[in-house]
This record gives sequence, C-alpha cells and structure tokens, in this order.
Amino acid sequence: RLFVIQLDAHADLRESYEGNPLSHASVMARMRELTPRTLQIGIRSLSIEEAQRVKREQLAFFPMHRYRSDAAAAHEAIRQLPDPVFLTIDVDVFDWSVIFSTGTPEPGGMTWDEAMGLLRRIFAEKQVVGADVVELSCRDSDQNSPFAVAKLIYKLIGFKYFVTSGQ
Repeated sequence: RLFVIQLDAHADLRESYEGNPLSHASVMARMRELTPRTLQIGIRSLSIEEAQRVKREQLAFFPMHRYRSDAAAAHEAIRQLPDPVFLTIDVDVFDWSVIFSTGTPEPGGMTWDEAMGLLRRIFAEKQVVGADVVELSCRDSDQNSPFAVAKLIYKLIGFKYFVTSGQ
C-alpha cells in the first residue's frame, strides 16, 4: 500500500550500477520491486535506459524543468496520491547554493523556498509515515551544507506534527 515520493537530482532507476544492484543509483529500481507506487520530483540527470523506463512504464515523473514550468500538475499528482506515503529526500535535489556538499551534485536544483513549499504541501495533504534524508557528504570547508540538512530534518519533524490542511 505504501506510496513513495522521491525528491532527488537522479532517477536512481538503474538495474545495477558498476555491477551492484544495491547501488545508490539503483535504489528506486529496488523500491519499485516492493511497490510500483512512486512519484519522482526534481530529477535533473538520468541515463538513456532510465528515461526509456520512465516512458515505457509511464512513471509519475516530474523532472525539475517540468516541476518549475507546471508545479500545479505536480501538486495535483500529490493531492491524488493514496495514503500512506514514505518520503525519500536525496539532498542533491537542492541547488548548490543551498546544499553544496553531496556525493553527486547536479546544477539547477530546488531552492530552499521551493522545497519547503513542496514539503509543506506534502505533509498537509498526505499521511507521511516515514522519511529519509540521504547523500550529505561533509567537507571541512563547508559548514553550511550540514546545517541546511539538519534544518531540513528539523522542518520535516515540524511539518509532520504541526502542519495541517489549510495552513
């Protein structure tokens, strides 16, 4: 029954990566073996095979450019999702100006305000039963990224317990 919303710069739909079917680049392929109910938002990089899979399986898929040009369609897709929802956030979904230190950064990601608006909407409209936040890669020269990720987790907890429909 679980529906998975993925916020990520990468589709992570590869059957395997560098011979490893449990790679970080394959996590959504493994997730789709458990539940075909997924929604991917913020994607900015995917392989040809992943793009073909998205098209072939008609996956609910909002790459960053589509989200920015038609956020209303993404918000409607979220509204129509059945409950319960698990939320997975790879911090490379954010723009480098928000979170710089991540394992596989991609340009053109979400701003802090875009992400907070989307997350607030998800928590207001859906029964979020769990979440994870992954791929922070700390660097001694970057104290902002770990702080932003800690603040993100803090906001997720706040949204879970204090955001209700209509707020």
